[in-house]
Amino acid sequence: MQASPATVAALLLVAALSLIVLSAVALRPPPQAPSVTTQAAPGFPPRTHGRDPSARPGTKRRGTGRRTARAAARSTPAPVLPPEAAEVPQETAAEVADVPQETAVDAPAPEPAAVVETYYRALDAGRYDAAWTMLTPAVRAAFGPYEDWRDGYATTLSNSPRDIEVAREGAVASIAHELVTEDRSPCGPVQQTFDVSWRLTLTDDGWHAASLSAVRRAGAEPAEACVDRQNAARATGGTRAD
Repeated sequence: MQASPATVAALLLVAALSLIVLSAVALRPPPQAPSVTTQAAPGFPPRTHGRDPSARPGTKRRGTGRRTARAAARSTPAPVLPPEAAEVPQETAAEVADVPQETAVDAPAPEPAAVVETYYRALDAGRYDAAWTMLTPAVRAAFGPYEDWRDGYATTLSNSPRDIEVAREGAVASIAHELVTEDRSPCGPVQQTFDVSWRLTLTDDGWHAASLSAVRRAGAEPAEACVDRQNAARATGGTRAD
Protein backbone atom coordinates (compact mmCIF):
# COMPACT_ATOMS: atom_id res chain seq x y z
CA MET A 1 0.00 0.00 0.00
CA GLN A 2 1.51 3.32 -1.00
CA ALA A 3 1.44 6.21 1.58
CA SER A 4 -0.27 9.32 0.63
CA PRO A 5 1.69 12.59 0.19
CA ALA A 6 0.11 14.02 3.31
CA THR A 7 1.39 11.13 5.41
CA VAL A 8 4.92 11.47 4.04
CA ALA A 9 4.95 15.19 4.85
CA ALA A 10 3.77 14.53 8.40
CA LEU A 11 6.52 11.96 8.96
CA LEU A 12 9.18 14.34 7.64
CA LEU A 13 7.93 17.11 9.97
CA VAL A 14 8.08 14.78 12.97
CA ALA A 15 11.65 13.73 12.06
CA ALA A 16 12.75 17.36 11.73
CA LEU A 17 11.30 18.29 15.11
CA SER A 18 13.05 15.32 16.70
CA LEU A 19 16.39 16.44 15.26
CA ILE A 20 15.85 19.99 16.57
CA VAL A 21 15.12 18.74 20.09
CA LEU A 22 18.13 16.43 20.12
CA SER A 23 20.42 19.25 18.94
CA ALA A 24 19.16 21.63 21.65
CA VAL A 25 19.77 19.03 24.34
CA ALA A 26 23.26 18.34 23.06
CA LEU A 27 24.22 22.03 22.94
CA ARG A 28 22.89 22.93 26.43
CA PRO A 29 25.88 23.89 28.77
CA PRO A 30 26.49 21.66 31.79
CA PRO A 31 25.08 22.94 35.07
CA GLN A 32 27.52 25.19 37.05
CA ALA A 33 28.30 24.53 40.65
CA PRO A 34 26.92 27.35 42.80
CA SER A 35 29.62 29.73 44.12
CA VAL A 36 29.98 30.43 47.78
CA THR A 37 31.46 33.76 49.03
CA THR A 38 33.32 33.49 52.31
CA GLN A 39 34.33 36.38 54.59
CA ALA A 40 38.12 36.56 54.90
CA ALA A 41 40.05 37.67 57.96
CA PRO A 42 40.28 41.46 58.57
CA GLY A 43 42.69 43.12 56.14
CA PHE A 44 42.23 40.50 53.40
CA PRO A 45 39.90 40.63 50.36
CA PRO A 46 36.97 38.16 50.20
CA ARG A 47 37.58 34.92 48.26
CA THR A 48 35.11 32.85 46.17
CA HIS A 49 35.54 29.07 45.94
CA GLY A 50 33.59 26.52 43.88
CA ARG A 51 31.72 24.04 46.06
CA ASP A 52 32.46 20.39 45.41
CA PRO A 53 29.07 18.64 44.78
CA SER A 54 30.50 15.35 46.00
CA ALA A 55 31.54 16.79 49.36
CA ARG A 56 29.27 16.23 52.30
CA PRO A 57 27.80 19.21 54.12
CA GLY A 58 30.11 20.42 56.86
CA THR A 59 33.25 18.90 55.30
CA LYS A 60 35.98 20.27 53.06
CA ARG A 61 38.48 18.78 50.73
CA ARG A 62 41.97 17.90 51.98
CA GLY A 63 44.61 20.53 51.30
CA THR A 64 42.14 23.39 50.80
CA GLY A 65 43.08 25.03 54.12
CA ARG A 66 46.82 24.88 53.40
CA ARG A 67 46.40 26.41 49.95
CA THR A 68 44.16 29.12 51.37
CA ALA A 69 46.72 30.00 54.08
CA ARG A 70 49.56 30.21 51.54
CA ALA A 71 47.49 32.43 49.23
CA ALA A 72 46.59 34.67 52.15
CA ALA A 73 50.27 35.03 53.13
CA ARG A 74 51.22 36.02 49.59
CA SER A 75 48.47 38.62 49.35
CA THR A 76 49.05 40.24 52.79
CA PRO A 77 49.03 44.04 52.22
CA ALA A 78 51.58 46.38 53.82
CA PRO A 79 50.49 47.64 57.25
CA VAL A 80 48.89 51.06 57.17
CA LEU A 81 49.63 53.45 60.01
CA PRO A 82 46.73 55.35 61.52
CA PRO A 83 46.55 59.07 60.69
CA GLU A 84 47.70 60.00 64.20
CA ALA A 85 50.97 58.04 63.83
CA ALA A 86 51.66 59.47 60.37
CA GLU A 87 51.53 63.04 61.60
CA VAL A 88 55.04 64.29 62.49
CA PRO A 89 55.31 67.71 64.10
CA GLN A 90 57.25 70.12 61.94
CA GLU A 91 59.13 73.20 63.07
CA THR A 92 57.40 76.37 62.09
CA ALA A 93 59.17 79.34 60.59
CA ALA A 94 58.59 81.27 63.81
CA GLU A 95 60.25 78.54 65.91
CA VAL A 96 63.23 78.44 63.57
CA ALA A 97 63.52 82.21 63.72
CA ASP A 98 63.65 82.07 67.52
CA VAL A 99 66.71 79.77 67.48
CA PRO A 100 69.83 81.87 68.10
CA GLN A 101 72.20 81.74 65.16
CA GLU A 102 75.97 81.97 65.37
CA THR A 103 77.21 85.26 64.02
CA ALA A 104 80.61 85.79 62.49
CA VAL A 105 82.88 87.72 64.82
CA ASP A 106 86.03 89.33 63.49
CA ALA A 107 89.14 88.17 65.28
CA PRO A 108 90.72 90.96 67.32
CA ALA A 109 93.88 92.53 65.96
CA PRO A 110 97.10 91.21 67.53
CA GLU A 111 98.90 93.32 70.08
CA PRO A 112 101.50 95.79 68.73
CA ALA A 113 104.37 93.81 70.28
CA ALA A 114 103.19 90.66 68.51
CA VAL A 115 103.11 92.57 65.21
CA VAL A 116 106.77 93.51 65.60
CA GLU A 117 107.77 89.93 66.38
CA THR A 118 105.76 88.68 63.38
CA TYR A 119 107.63 91.11 61.15
CA TYR A 120 111.04 89.77 62.13
CA ARG A 121 109.91 86.13 61.90
CA ALA A 122 108.78 86.79 58.33
CA LEU A 123 112.24 88.19 57.49
CA ASP A 124 114.00 85.17 59.01
CA ALA A 125 111.74 82.80 57.02
CA GLY A 126 112.41 84.64 53.75
CA ARG A 127 108.76 85.77 53.48
CA TYR A 128 109.72 89.28 52.43
CA ASP A 129 106.39 89.96 50.72
CA ALA A 130 104.53 89.39 53.99
CA ALA A 131 106.88 91.71 55.89
CA TRP A 132 106.63 94.36 53.17
CA THR A 133 102.82 94.48 53.46
CA MET A 134 103.15 95.43 57.16
CA LEU A 135 104.75 98.74 56.20
CA THR A 136 102.75 101.79 55.16
CA PRO A 137 103.41 103.36 51.74
CA ALA A 138 105.35 106.18 53.42
CA VAL A 139 107.80 103.74 55.06
CA ARG A 140 108.15 101.75 51.83
CA ALA A 141 109.01 104.93 49.96
CA ALA A 142 111.67 105.75 52.58
CA PHE A 143 113.26 102.32 52.12
CA GLY A 144 113.31 102.66 48.33
CA PRO A 145 112.24 100.01 45.79
CA TYR A 146 111.10 96.66 47.14
CA GLU A 147 113.97 94.80 45.45
CA ASP A 148 116.63 97.02 47.08
CA TRP A 149 115.01 96.61 50.51
CA ARG A 150 114.81 92.84 50.07
CA ASP A 151 118.42 92.54 48.86
CA GLY A 152 119.54 94.36 52.00
CA TYR A 153 118.76 91.13 53.91
CA ALA A 154 120.72 88.88 51.54
CA THR A 155 123.39 88.08 54.17
CA THR A 156 121.12 88.20 57.24
CA LEU A 157 120.83 84.92 59.16
CA SER A 158 118.57 86.02 62.02
CA ASN A 159 116.81 88.98 63.67
CA SER A 160 116.22 88.83 67.42
CA PRO A 161 114.14 91.65 69.00
CA ARG A 162 114.66 92.10 72.73
CA ASP A 163 113.19 94.18 75.54
CA ILE A 164 110.14 95.38 73.59
CA GLU A 165 108.47 98.39 75.21
CA VAL A 166 105.04 99.57 74.05
CA ALA A 167 103.27 102.88 74.70
CA ARG A 168 99.78 102.86 73.19
CA GLU A 169 97.24 105.62 72.84
CA GLY A 170 94.10 104.38 71.08
CA ALA A 171 94.92 103.44 67.49
CA VAL A 172 98.57 104.58 67.76
CA ALA A 173 101.38 102.62 69.41
CA SER A 174 105.01 103.65 69.94
CA ILE A 175 107.47 100.78 70.30
CA ALA A 176 111.15 100.72 71.25
CA HIS A 177 113.34 97.63 71.43
CA GLU A 178 116.83 96.28 70.96
CA LEU A 179 117.55 94.21 67.86
CA VAL A 180 120.45 91.77 67.57
CA THR A 181 121.19 90.57 64.04
CA GLU A 182 123.56 87.93 62.72
CA ASP A 183 124.95 88.06 59.18
CA ARG A 184 127.24 86.01 56.98
CA SER A 185 130.65 87.40 56.06
CA PRO A 186 133.91 86.08 54.56
CA CYS A 187 135.27 86.01 58.08
CA GLY A 188 132.32 84.07 59.50
CA PRO A 189 129.08 85.17 61.20
CA VAL A 190 129.05 88.72 62.57
CA GLN A 191 126.61 90.32 64.97
CA GLN A 192 125.23 93.80 65.16
CA THR A 193 123.07 95.50 67.78
CA PHE A 194 120.51 98.21 66.94
CA ASP A 195 118.14 100.46 68.83
CA VAL A 196 114.90 100.35 66.85
CA SER A 197 111.87 102.64 67.10
CA TRP A 198 108.44 101.94 65.61
CA ARG A 199 105.25 103.91 65.27
CA LEU A 200 102.25 101.70 64.48
CA THR A 201 98.76 102.79 63.45
CA LEU A 202 95.66 100.58 63.65
CA THR A 203 93.54 100.32 60.47
CA ASP A 204 90.83 97.98 59.23
CA ASP A 205 93.60 95.63 58.05
CA GLY A 206 95.41 95.61 61.40
CA TRP A 207 98.54 97.36 62.64
CA HIS A 208 100.95 98.87 60.13
CA ALA A 209 104.29 100.63 60.56
CA ALA A 210 103.80 104.36 59.98
CA SER A 211 107.49 105.00 60.80
CA LEU A 212 110.49 102.76 61.43
CA SER A 213 114.07 103.69 62.22
CA ALA A 214 117.18 101.92 63.56
CA VAL A 215 120.48 103.15 64.98
CA ARG A 216 123.42 100.76 65.16
CA ARG A 217 124.90 100.58 68.62
CA ALA A 218 127.52 97.82 68.23
CA GLY A 219 129.07 95.66 65.53
CA ALA A 220 129.98 96.34 61.91
CA GLU A 221 128.58 95.66 58.48
CA PRO A 222 129.52 92.24 57.12
CA ALA A 223 131.69 93.77 54.42
CA GLU A 224 133.65 95.70 57.05
CA ALA A 225 133.87 92.91 59.55
CA CYS A 226 136.87 91.24 57.91
CA VAL A 227 138.84 94.51 57.83
CA ASP A 228 138.19 95.14 61.51
CA ARG A 229 139.23 91.61 62.41
CA GLN A 230 142.38 91.80 60.30
CA ASN A 231 143.35 95.09 61.95
CA ALA A 232 142.76 93.57 65.34
CA ALA A 233 144.86 90.55 64.39
CA ARG A 234 147.77 92.71 63.21
CA ALA A 235 147.67 94.73 66.39
CA THR A 236 148.08 91.52 68.40
CA GLY A 237 150.85 90.17 66.12
CA GLY A 238 148.73 87.87 64.01
CA THR A 239 148.59 87.77 60.22
CA ARG A 240 144.85 87.22 59.64
CA ALA A 241 141.59 87.10 61.44
CA ASP A 242 140.38 83.65 62.48
